Amino acid sequence: MLIVGNICVGGTGKTPVLIRLVDHLQSLGMKVGVVSRGYGRQSTHLVEVDASSQADDVGDEPLEIYAATKSPLIVDTDRVRAVQALQEKYPLDVILCDDGMQHYALARDIEIAVMSSTRKFGNGHCLPVGPMREPKTRLKDVDYVLWNGGAQDESLVLSEAKSFTFNIQAKCWINVCTGESRSLDELELSDCVAFAGIGEPEKFFSSLETLGAHFSKRSRPDHHRYLPEDFAGLESKRILMTAKDAVKCRMLAPQDTWYLQVEAALDRVFLEGLANQIRDCMDKR
Repeated sequence: MLIVGNICVGGTGKTPVLIRLVDHLQSLGMKVGVVSRGYGRQSTHLVEVDASSQADDVGDEPLEIYAATKSPLIVDTDRVRAVQALQEKYPLDVILCDDGMQHYALARDIEIAVMSSTRKFGNGHCLPVGPMREPKTRLKDVDYVLWNGGAQDESLVLSEAKSFTFNIQAKCWINVCTGESRSLDELELSDCVAFAGIGEPEKFFSSLETLGAHFSKRSRPDHHRYLPEDFAGLESKRILMTAKDAVKCRMLAPQDTWYLQVEAALDRVFLEGLANQIRDCMDKR
């Protein structure tokens, strides 16, 4: 069991990291499954995600993960039950848990904490006073700490855990309605409307500016439930959004709506070390 989580609320790049890890482990021939709480969904029962799933039933991040990896994925508030359901149905080598560092009923072999190099620990206080789910000393217990963005700040290395930095890199544009793919320089971005319903909307907007886009901003709360009125009056506009937004908008968005496909650029040394650690765990079973 490999947990990919964090100790702070808000966006850290955890979902792109998990997707990249699934892709990497699959490329090594490993059979990989994923479990998630399915945060933001309206149902509470155990559900297996498939191509027909809706965000209201399974959550937006599980939909994004499944769309990118097609790996077996089960959502449940009880992650132990989700793991058991996966193991009963699929012959898997490794299961990744989307979030769940604080879900202590769940046994784990490896923990990866994903942190933001810009937001760091906020004011240093735990909820509800600050953004932290657990004290920063929790990082002493994890196997790896991945810092999203910028050069590594040695003052943030708090433990024997191996720390690495990574960046989120833009890959291409994909049409939300048709699935058509275009290269980054192939899409005209002169007069657009950009939606971002993620933990750190400004990161997405900054990425668009780097790509030379000119746009008006439409920030939405993290896990925002999109409705037709979100797009009222925008039929003639080119709309840009994140993959997390896109999985909720396929039946709502105008035809000229595109999401930016991104990838977490993870350190090769980290990927090799993690794969070897997973193999060691598999050999001990």
